[in-house]
Amino acid sequence: MNKKIVKYIYLTLIIIWMIVVFSFSNQVAEKSGQASGSISEKIVNVITKNKEITQDERKQLSIKIETPIRKLAHFSIYTIGGILVFSYINTFNVKFKNKFIYSLLFGIFYACTDEFHQLFVKGRSGEIRDICIDSLGVLIGVFITYGVIQFIKLTKKKL
Repeated sequence: MNKKIVKYIYLTLIIIWMIVVFSFSNQVAEKSGQASGSISEKIVNVITKNKEITQDERKQLSIKIETPIRKLAHFSIYTIGGILVFSYINTFNVKFKNKFIYSLLFGIFYACTDEFHQLFVKGRSGEIRDICIDSLGVLIGVFITYGVIQFIKLTKKKL
């Protein structure tokens, strides 16, 4: 595929990813809490499906796992961002070290702006902890992408 087209595809996917992150962050606390609470409840229902457990115990378990679920969502969505940003930067003729640094800096910058944005959303707050989780997600996304690229190069050499 034409390298220019690939660049535009990655750039478009990055913009879509940024819009998705922004829209999640733009949800007021109540709506965001309902969304993560609903996911927590579904997870609890699946893992306790065949167990004799009261509805109150299910609710307590759901509340207990809600924060880890929210943090996992942060991590996951920024891992996707790391994959997209590194893939985009990889379409340029830049040293690996710089690809890595640019990808990571972009991801950390966007995480910071995302948390700053949440300061202006009703009931939400910006948290340094979330910036760290998001940044770790970007880092893992970059490493995953680099690993896949290296694997593909190695496979092509053997063929």
